[in-house]
Amino acid sequence: MQIVYEYNSLWVSFRPTIWVWGLAAAGSVVLVFFRRPKTQKTSKSTKIPVPKLTTGKIESEQIRALADAYEEKMRISSEITLLSQRAQKGKMPRRQYKVQKRALELRKASLSKTISELKPTFIAAGGNYADLVKQLDTAETEVNTAEANLKVADARRKTGELTIEDYKKSISDLQKRKEKAESKFSGILLRLREEIR
Repeated sequence: MQIVYEYNSLWVSFRPTIWVWGLAAAGSVVLVFFRRPKTQKTSKSTKIPVPKLTTGKIESEQIRALADAYEEKMRISSEITLLSQRAQKGKMPRRQYKVQKRALELRKASLSKTISELKPTFIAAGGNYADLVKQLDTAETEVNTAEANLKVADARRKTGELTIEDYKKSISDLQKRKEKAESKFSGILLRLREEIR
């Protein structure tokens, strides 16, 4: 009696293939664990106290809190702009850009919430305080509009809707408008700070 056994050549490579797959899976798990993005500790942001809502008289603490919140919000906006420029020029990794931008946007949202909690106090006080808050809102809207128009001009230039000359003219006009709105905003904050004294 003779047994003839044919061994399929595919089965020869099956056992080493399973070992390689197992090692690759284990290596992938280790690689994912060690390559996870590490959270970077940014500079400690100062907490701005939110005073209780009062009507009538406004305390210097409330004025200072509102002015500090607006100033930090403006600083964060300019920091986000600089961060975007650095990322576009390739001076920072995309992942790092996204992490830092997200942290700044969260802080900016927190400041917006603080400001929106303080505004009713100033509006309820009436007079000069209500007027200053309305002027701050208007100036902030002008700054945001100018920034949005700058982004639109950049997008139109990239798509070819604007010629280089028109683009440069548009950018210079929008930059002037933005700088004017920012100086107006700073002036209003300065007047608000003078109310503390």
